[in-house]
Amino acid sequence: MKIEDESILEAIHLVYRLTYLKDTAIARFIDDSVLANINSLIYVKSQDIISHIFMNKDLLVELLHKMRSHGDLQAKHDAIEFFMEVCQLSKNLQLNARFSYFESINSFNLIEILAETFNIYKPNVSTLKAEAFHDDESLTQ
Repeated sequence: MKIEDESILEAIHLVYRLTYLKDTAIARFIDDSVLANINSLIYVKSQDIISHIFMNKDLLVELLHKMRSHGDLQAKHDAIEFFMEVCQLSKNLQLNARFSYFESINSFNLIEILAETFNIYKPNVSTLKAEAFHDDESLTQ
């Protein structure tokens, strides 16, 4: 997926680098306050990235087109991996933000495309939302 916004590209690179440093390079050498600051920065930048992706209609339409493509399997695979990475990144956000992002996914039927791609059952939207938030009991009630 092509992201045109330079600030979002910088945020993506920053989150990747900070996560790498936090998890590997300096994991044993940082104290709790530095770790909290790094996690806070990662959270804020991740929220910017996710907001840009899920609120950008053109990007979601392009993603939908590539995920439905039957001709170029590599483009389809890349689009699905991109989508899964974005969903993984959004798992760290607050519940209300995650819910609104998954609502925008639902409006483009991206979950049904994934279900079709992975040859799983015909998705029930409320079931998929509950599975996406399985650790949050408030959504399953």
